[in-house]
Amino acid sequence: MKKLYTLTTLLLIISISLKAQTTDVITGLDSPSRIIINNNTMYIADYGSDRILKTDYTAQNPVLNVLFDNLNGPYALLINNNDIYIGESNGGIISKFNITESIPSLLPIISGLNGPEAMVLNGNELYIAEYFGDKISKIDITATNPM
Repeated sequence: MKKLYTLTTLLLIISISLKAQTTDVITGLDSPSRIIINNNTMYIADYGSDRILKTDYTAQNPVLNVLFDNLNGPYALLINNNDIYIGESNGGIISKFNITESIPSLLPIISGLNGPEAMVLNGNELYIAEYFGDKISKIDITATNPM
């Protein structure tokens, strides 16, 4: 009986200590799908609002700034040096922008994809998971016109 009491007490202590504490950092989003952090800036693909947002997530009260809106299901994000690549899962497009520009603009990289949901860079090759296409594609990001 003493062993059962000791074991029960030990399990109770372990279960209480395993509960994680979460803190809301940014609220008011509409289905955020991916985030990237570069220094103190957080970039957010907000799928539900079709926007790319940015904020200083270290601020006491982070303010969301809209970088791009009217996208078509921004889902995938990838950072490479000063460029962030955006995959629009409903639009089948991958674009990029330079984070050092004061007013960044989207540069289309490739279109005609079937639901780009995730991206990984290996050297100069960008691998793209096409969710609706049931395949992995790749492009060379140094090519003059990878489309």
